[in-house]
Amino acid sequence: MMSKIFWTERTTGLRKRVNAMEEVQVFQQVAQYMDDLAGGTDPVGKGTIPAGSVLREEKMVKCFRYISEAVHRELDSRQEDQEEERMRVSAFLAETLKELGFTGNRYFLNTVAAEWLTREGYFTCIQDEDGNTDLHNCRPTPKGREAGFTESEPYEDGYVATLCGTKAQELILDHLDQLMAEEYARWEPLFACLTAEWIGQTGCSADTVSLKEMLERINGRLPEGLQRKFYSVAVWSWLIRNQLFEESMSNGKKRRSVTDEGKQNGFTGRGGLTPLAQRFLLDHLEVIARDMASGEAFRIPEPQE
Repeated sequence: MMSKIFWTERTTGLRKRVNAMEEVQVFQQVAQYMDDLAGGTDPVGKGTIPAGSVLREEKMVKCFRYISEAVHRELDSRQEDQEEERMRVSAFLAETLKELGFTGNRYFLNTVAAEWLTREGYFTCIQDEDGNTDLHNCRPTPKGREAGFTESEPYEDGYVATLCGTKAQELILDHLDQLMAEEYARWEPLFACLTAEWIGQTGCSADTVSLKEMLERINGRLPEGLQRKFYSVAVWSWLIRNQLFEESMSNGKKRRSVTDEGKQNGFTGRGGLTPLAQRFLLDHLEVIARDMASGEAFRIPEPQE
């Protein structure tokens, strides 16, 4: 699992967006004080400031009014910023994970987040055809609305998205550790299956196969009903993270190429797995599974042109 120090350092920047809400509250208080002072009212006791007080002098009143106008302009600007930050829950999760370095798959917490928000009473969600709680088909409950979740206007196709404002984003950030832990726990039954005996009985093909074919064979030998199994996006990300492949950008598209280390372990330029590469994958299967569970498999650099 990710170290607490890493997690704390990387979420500091994310919380700057959320801390803006606390700053707005301070600005609102300052504006109220300046308005009171400019109007000759004690902002604390709410009584009238004596006529002979220095706070009633013309130059002081002008200063109070100037500060009040400046603060109100800032509040208007902050309000616009807050409205712009209201975004789809799935998009906020993706942006958050990207900022934390999980560029290989920014959506691996979607299901567990939807399950948690539903279990805690913030959402009602429709399950997809596989029985998973689908974040794209969730609606905020009254408790969810109170926590800062709202609904978008219908799109052209009639779809209505669930949005999260600053308060709701804070809620998600506060529970990232829990979501990561719950996601990891869903992989535990798979770990138990990956014994040396089981891996040894999963043979290698004499032919070069694709990663998809290899994973279908592996998943086909696993018990039915497991919440988590291997999937291509995650394994490709793991291979890139471990420098068996590398990604680059060409004409706006990602290109994947095998490295020298990948070739030495039997991977081909077209992404095929020779018997040697198949054995390599099987020998590292538990490591791959644990890195998928913790998200470490997805921490890869952004491809460059």
